[in-house]
Amino acid sequence: MTRQQQLIAAYEKGHYTVQTPALRFTLLIAQHSGPLARLHEQLDVSFSFYITAYNPHSELFDEADNQARQQDLVADVEALGLTYYPARAVDPQGEWPVEESILVCGGSLLEAQGLGQRYGQNAVVYNLGAVPLLLFPFWKNQESFLQIA
Repeated sequence: MTRQQQLIAAYEKGHYTVQTPALRFTLLIAQHSGPLARLHEQLDVSFSFYITAYNPHSELFDEADNQARQQDLVADVEALGLTYYPARAVDPQGEWPVEESILVCGGSLLEAQGLGQRYGQNAVVYNLGAVPLLLFPFWKNQESFLQIA
């Protein structure tokens, strides 16, 4: 298995936990999320994305660098005027460290891709409707960066 295949497999198995003021829930790739559907309905959005600035290109950075990058990401999302909630990406096998993240509600696929590129992320979780899928910001053509579940 290539490194790219290993990374994609790890992203697909990740647990993407979100904390709203009223509820904590976990997103799993390609599995419908009732809590996410209700959150979308409550906020009157049909799209959200889950992103981190931690560990660009899946290379481990120290915690201080990761936290600074994450603060910059949050500032960028705030500048876009989008609602977001704190989140954490967890590898259930424990091979990758926990990554502080955010769930961004609203916005567009292009904004998700752009922020993913800006922060060096190999993958961003996007939620069209309430089904989390993977977006690969650095892949060159639309057919290859959108995962078809």
